[in-house]
Amino acid sequence: MRYLSWRKLDGNGPLWKGGDGPFPNAPKNFMDDAMKAMTEGTMFHSVTYGKNSMGSYASQMNTKQRWEVIAYINSNRAG
Repeated sequence: MRYLSWRKLDGNGPLWKGGDGPFPNAPKNFMDDAMKAMTEGTMFHSVTYGKNSMGSYASQMNTKQRWEVIAYINSNRAG
């Protein structure tokens, strides 16, 4: 999922670059309080089926991999 800046989880990665990258829409900031309140089930649904301008990743990641991404996000924003 290239929407994340994998180290900071703030969405300001190489494809966004503060609005200077190739993406027309800012990715979600996973450090934002609203995103921190999102349940794992909602995150899984969003990764599986897509949400807003983010498409589905179901064809690119199997179920286990999608759960691993969610676990990665949760473990890194907790620290």
